Amino acid sequence: MRQYFTLALLFMGSLAATNVSAQQIYFEDFEGNNPQVFMNTNNVNSGTTFDNSWVINNKYTGGQFTPISGTCFATLNIPTTGAQPNTISSPNGKYMHIASSQSQLGTNPMDNAHYCAADQNCYFSGNYFTRTAALNTTGISNVTLKFWWIAGGSPNAFGEMYYSTNGGSTWTQWQGLSLANQPTWTQTVIASNIFDNQANLMIGWRFVNNNGQAGTLLSLGIDDIEVSAPVVTPNLATDDLTSGNVLCPGMSITVPYTVSGGNFQGNNNFALEMSDATGVFSGNVIGTQSGTSSGSITATLPQSLPGGNGYKFRVNASNPVVQGTATPGAYQAPDDLNLSFTHTISGLTVNVTNTSTVSPGAQWLFCPNNSTAQGINYAHTFAASGTYCVCLTANNGCVADTICEDVTVCADVVADLLPSVNGPVVTIPDNVSGADSVVLIFTGLDTVYNPVFPYQYTYTSLGPKTICLYAYNDCGKSDTSCTEVTISSTQSLFEHNEWARIAPNPANQLVQITGSNIHRVKLINMTGQTVFREHFSSAVNAASISLSSLSNGIYILEIQGENKTANYRLLVQH
Repeated sequence: MRQYFTLALLFMGSLAATNVSAQQIYFEDFEGNNPQVFMNTNNVNSGTTFDNSWVINNKYTGGQFTPISGTCFATLNIPTTGAQPNTISSPNGKYMHIASSQSQLGTNPMDNAHYCAADQNCYFSGNYFTRTAALNTTGISNVTLKFWWIAGGSPNAFGEMYYSTNGGSTWTQWQGLSLANQPTWTQTVIASNIFDNQANLMIGWRFVNNNGQAGTLLSLGIDDIEVSAPVVTPNLATDDLTSGNVLCPGMSITVPYTVSGGNFQGNNNFALEMSDATGVFSGNVIGTQSGTSSGSITATLPQSLPGGNGYKFRVNASNPVVQGTATPGAYQAPDDLNLSFTHTISGLTVNVTNTSTVSPGAQWLFCPNNSTAQGINYAHTFAASGTYCVCLTANNGCVADTICEDVTVCADVVADLLPSVNGPVVTIPDNVSGADSVVLIFTGLDTVYNPVFPYQYTYTSLGPKTICLYAYNDCGKSDTSCTEVTISSTQSLFEHNEWARIAPNPANQLVQITGSNIHRVKLINMTGQTVFREHFSSAVNAASISLSSLSNGIYILEIQGENKTANYRLLVQH
């Protein structure tokens, strides 16, 4: 076990020192406004309010002091505290020491390093404790404690040093070190593996004032407390990125790094450096992070990255200066997409050619149904004449790009009129191709533009009827087909129901409905749209529907009763 301490006596005018490069873990010289110490605590059987207490000031001069009058309060002779050597960081500046509470009262307090000895009459025995803030030496070896001190004392009044490795829950006295009978400032150096690799290390000092002596004497003073360790240049390795091996402009990346063989000092900064596309580093730092041990840096890649597959990264450190090893793997930035294509048209077919300089995985897209295909050259045949979009899309692993052009294709128009007759109803199927516009003419009766096939038309008279079908497309092509059908019956295709009747049919302005226990009526046009609906709160035996707002044509009248339904084909003619 490494455990030793050096007690160095440094007198004014006589100095022996060794400069050792070290990383400073803790330093307190009491010159700041918020010293990192806790004074007059109750640790190690100590009290917080007695005849003496720990204070911080820059008072050194002693003298005589008469406190507030009283039975015990005679004139006190306070010794002068010894001057500090130049080796202390701020000689004769602020320091931490024991001072008597009596000497701090009155008009001219003299609160330098002194104490009122316990005489079992006016001043009583007591322990006075002070400690550092919690220190973290995790991962650090060869930790050394240094502090300067001065002390008077006697066998009944002396200083002690303690340490705690569990955040102050328990304290252990440092054996073999007595802080007493030293009227000049002295530096103590303690190196012990007890201080190594501790997450909650504390150092404390106790001043013991036992019974058995009278008067005022030089007390315990502490200055320049330092906890340090030798500087060890650690190893710094840059690990591979946590994401894939494709680098995209502007993307966020996380680069882990591993510190081994020591830690960096507290004011260290890690810097993430990025190479060019060939793996050459030239000081391109894209992210920084303070720290002393292993971690990771998150950074944003530049918005412009030349294409290449040799990119690398490395993390460097500033204190001490260490250039880390580069990432084991290399990374790729894809080339920019430069999409272009040409096309030719033959009838309904468009022939496309990919002329892009870079187009990995390029894909063709043909609207309106978004059918896709791949290939440098591709021929796509549309189902009908029209203007469509043709698009070329590609993704280089970072961004997707799409370019589109409109193409107009034209096909021959074919119009075959092949109606079927069932009673008064003529059904015309969809035998039209290549058309953008269709006209149905029921000679002498109705003209229907762009009908929805199959289209049904109901005649109200008997005999031969002529029907013509005209089809056109936007290219100027057309076709015509006419035929004649014979209507031999005007009987409704729907079965009449004994419980419900409608009249008249055909109807002009009004249709009457009669039946028993009618609950609801509904009128539907030939496209399936409900144009009238009525629900009766209680069953009725008669109802009527106004037809004045309806267009001429065939409608389905649905009548619902108690667990039964009747449907009628109603012809509206104004």
